[in-house]
Amino acid sequence: DLQARFVFSYFYGKNQLPSAKEMTEETVNKVKSLLAQGYKKRQAHMLGNNQMQYFTELANTAQIENIKPVMAKLHSESSNLFNENLLHFREDIFKIIDSETFVKVN
Repeated sequence: DLQARFVFSYFYGKNQLPSAKEMTEETVNKVKSLLAQGYKKRQAHMLGNNQMQYFTELANTAQIENIKPVMAKLHSESSNLFNENLLHFREDIFKIIDSETFVKVN
């Protein structure tokens, strides 16, 4: 949802894209930063614990509403459960309490 709203803000003219040179420089700097943090080149697309930071950057850049923190937290929990219990992680049921909190129901 956030990524789609980000793209639409440029597609429909609310925002204007930087130059190709600026975008390339930003990409190169971002990859260098990830490599300095210990990521391998093939892991450059992985967000992990930086997911909410990524969403916040998108929202701020495009001047759009960010996703609720609970969604990033829920995604992180789901990813952990996927890694811990591959066969049954889809059976987990969650209830969103508010914009920050969720609970596992089962």
